Amino acid sequence: MWSRGKGGDNFKALPIAITYIDIGISYEYLDVERFNFIDGSLEFENLILFHCLKDKNINPLNDTLYTRNKDGEYEKDTFKHELHMIVKEKNQNSLIVGCAHIGVENILEESKFKVKNIDLLIGGLHLSSRTSLNKNDEYVSNTIESLNRFKIKSVYACHCTGEYALKKLDEKGKFLVEEIQTGSRIFID
Repeated sequence: MWSRGKGGDNFKALPIAITYIDIGISYEYLDVERFNFIDGSLEFENLILFHCLKDKNINPLNDTLYTRNKDGEYEKDTFKHELHMIVKEKNQNSLIVGCAHIGVENILEESKFKVKNIDLLIGGLHLSSRTSLNKNDEYVSNTIESLNRFKIKSVYACHCTGEYALKKLDEKGKFLVEEIQTGSRIFID
């Protein structure tokens, strides 16, 4: 961070405090009897929950995201614990992601082992963050190319996609783009 000095163009560096903020829930507070932890995937009649273990196309926003290991030491988060969901309904497959930290392309690649195609993508695409305006054209462009290559019909993007990426998705994507927020409803025809 930089600060402009009085009366001119003199800049000086200001110290930045970086701190770890755990957004997870400590196991001591979890009623683990109520949770079913899964490895791999879990399939129901029209619902598939799965982890993405691929990390071919790494999101540059993840460079500053860490987690604590069981020894309490910091390490880069792999996000392989995140779950993604495919809903098979009305002859369409909808992929729902929370925040695609591990990369939309990686998640789509993994989904090919579950269903033939994905028609709708719903969720945060992790193309922006609170701490960055992230105008990483290369990563955003690669994400759009992936969505086009997978022949996605519609993208319903929210929270961590960002305005810049939404604009680029709308300009270069061969699919419908809608911004959604908490409470938005999506009707599948």
